[in-house]
Amino acid sequence: MDLSKICINARTRSPWEAIDLGIVLARAWWLPLFLIWFVPAFIIFFSVSAMFPDYNWVAYLLVWWLKPLLDRGPLYIASRRLFNEPIGFWAAFTRLPSLYRHDVLAWLTFRRFSLTRSFDMPLTLLEQLRGKARGSRLSVLHRQYGGVAYWLSIICLHIEMFLIIGVVSFIVLMVPENIELDYWQLMLTKQDAASWLYNVFAFLMMCLVAPFYPVCGFCLYISS
Repeated sequence: MDLSKICINARTRSPWEAIDLGIVLARAWWLPLFLIWFVPAFIIFFSVSAMFPDYNWVAYLLVWWLKPLLDRGPLYIASRRLFNEPIGFWAAFTRLPSLYRHDVLAWLTFRRFSLTRSFDMPLTLLEQLRGKARGSRLSVLHRQYGGVAYWLSIICLHIEMFLIIGVVSFIVLMVPENIELDYWQLMLTKQDAASWLYNVFAFLMMCLVAPFYPVCGFCLYISS
């Protein structure tokens, strides 16, 4: 780690300042961060939707479950660009198979629902710690920053939900008043176009929020 190449002002930051820094960096590097998350997620979403056309919710659920792996692409790019390494989407995309292999079973099982996931992920991806070494490092990191890492997950989850509700509400408002629709029945009808549209919009909103989560967690990690 060559601190002389770091592209930010290297100083002590409070946990919330670190989150703000993550948002700024995610906006600055938005396109490659978005693509490295969106492209593999879209491949999964499209493939599963084609295989299970009568159960379109399965594709969204699978992408959601695989978030701990998909988040590694943006984290990898952010960790390199922070030190002025000009890595782009394609260079990072070719590295995805090796990035996804680290502790894949743990992250898709008992660590899947961890609310400090974005904060803890650098220990796996960047430091490659396991066992007691990882546990000791986690206990140190969580003393001051663990609470903020929890709130980061909760806030990102709510932003994603608000975006989905906002898009669906906008579409409903655009329907002319003289057209009577039972929206609840439309959502429950598995083969209806409304159900497909809802899953597509939910997937897109998840992709829009996704790059911010690992980058904010990374900035929290480097500030701890």
